[in-house]
Amino acid sequence: TWMGGDRDGNPNVTAVTTGHVLCLQRARAAELYHKEVEKLLYELSHTGPVSAEMRAAVEQITGPRQPGVHRKVFPHEDGYGLAWTFQTGCQEDEPYRVLLMALRRRLYRTRVKMEEVYLGHDSGAEEDADVLTSQAQLLAPLELMYRS
Repeated sequence: TWMGGDRDGNPNVTAVTTGHVLCLQRARAAELYHKEVEKLLYELSHTGPVSAEMRAAVEQITGPRQPGVHRKVFPHEDGYGLAWTFQTGCQEDEPYRVLLMALRRRLYRTRVKMEEVYLGHDSGAEEDADVLTSQAQLLAPLELMYRS
C-alpha cells in the first residue's frame, strides 16, 4: 500500500506526511495488539508456581508479595483508559495476568500518544516510559510467559 511511502517524486508527500503515517500505523498496531492481550487475559489465569525469572518480573511490577496479604494490582487509573475486562484489577498472585495487564496499559498508552502526535499535540511520548518504542518491549513479557 501507499501509506506515506510515495516519496519518489510526489511533491505532496513530505517527511512530515510519512511521520504522520508512521504515527497512525503505530497507533493501529497498538490497538490490534491490545485486543489480543484482552483475549489472553481471559485465557491465562495461572496461579501456581512459576519460574524465578517470572516471579522477578512480576515483583518488579507489583513489589514483593507479603505473606497472607492478597491485593489487587492495576485498578483503574486516569491516563490508562477504561478497561472493559478486569476493571478493578487482578490479583497479584496471577502472574500471567499481571504481566498482561502491564502490557495492556502500555499498548493503550502507546495508541493514545501516537494519536496525539499525529494530531500535532506535544504528547510527551518520548519521555513516557509506558509508550512502547520497540518490538522487543512488546515481545519480552509474552516470551517470558512462554518460558515460565
